[in-house]
Amino acid sequence: MLRTKVNYIGIKDSAAHTYQLIYIRPPIRIQEYKEDRINLRFLGYTDSKFNHTGNIFNIVLKRVNKDKLSKRVTDISSDPYLPAFFGYQRFGSRRPITHIVGKYLVKRDWYNAIMFILGHPFDDESENIKKARKMVMNGELLEALKEIPISFKQERTILKNYIKTNNPFQALKTSLIPLSFYVEAYQSYIFNKILSRKLNNVINDKDKVEIIISSKDNLCDEDCKLVFEEEGIEGKQFNIREIKVNRPYLKRKAFMKVRDIKFKDETLSFALDRGMYATIVLEELLRLDPRKIT
Repeated sequence: MLRTKVNYIGIKDSAAHTYQLIYIRPPIRIQEYKEDRINLRFLGYTDSKFNHTGNIFNIVLKRVNKDKLSKRVTDISSDPYLPAFFGYQRFGSRRPITHIVGKYLVKRDWYNAIMFILGHPFDDESENIKKARKMVMNGELLEALKEIPISFKQERTILKNYIKTNNPFQALKTSLIPLSFYVEAYQSYIFNKILSRKLNNVINDKDKVEIIISSKDNLCDEDCKLVFEEEGIEGKQFNIREIKVNRPYLKRKAFMKVRDIKFKDETLSFALDRGMYATIVLEELLRLDPRKIT
């Protein structure tokens, strides 16, 4: 509709009312635009890069124990640091396999990578897709293709090319989702494992603690090396030349600071730095299965 490339900072929740800054190059063809799902409004011009620092959340909570929740909000206000885990949705909300696919890509195990994209059904999936995934696992590929709903474009594309080439590597190269997405999800999983190891040992200066995942031994600390050993990988394996993916380094704060947290009239509000997950805050406050709040 804007007839030009749109640049944006961060991805917002699809099931929410969200505000997001986007930017394009001139000329500006519209001042305002409205339809059912989106409103656009031209704000102005800038000749400098946006500095996105974080997000503000306002979440309406129904059927909660208000006294317990208020007490937990007070506790977080007095000590506003929570572990900066990557949230459940980083690995797939309904089908948490992105990090598993990433692990097999790092290991150059192309067959198991596509099997986790195509097969391994989850209980919460529809009967059609579960049936199709079971067929894939049983080697009934042509039959599975007939069962996969048209909306599952990633699965259909990879399966079609796997049937055509009988080569898992060639099939992976036709992925509609960048393969780097899966590798980054695996790094996020490794980060969560390293952070889990460190939690009991961090008391002070939580805002200064960082975790580094690196292919260089001198940057990868003892916990990082132990997790690599548990996973059966080496840092240098994140340079996957076969699929043109190189993710040798991840640096992230170990703790997030929850700012301006309040609970009033069923609305929970707080602010987080860029890249931090509101679902982690909700898990801490509500003590729920993360799949119910993702």
